[in-house]
Amino acid sequence: MPLVARPEVIKVMREQASPESLATFWNPRFPGQISSHLAIAEELAGNAINLEGHDLVSVPLDSPTLLARPAFTFRPSV
Repeated sequence: MPLVARPEVIKVMREQASPESLATFWNPRFPGQISSHLAIAEELAGNAINLEGHDLVSVPLDSPTLLARPAFTFRPSV
């Protein structure tokens, strides 16, 4: 299964993986520890994925105080 995320999360992933962000923020904090091949998620089609017969539903959290407008995953069948 590919790495998937909501579009707004992918935007932040791309920003954080940019050469400028790596050079000015991440590499100084983790010298020699960050791979030159970073994985960026593919866009989640819809709002759910199926895992072993169960839907995992991505629910956005709309808050002006959250940096990346993260989401949580909800498994309705539990």
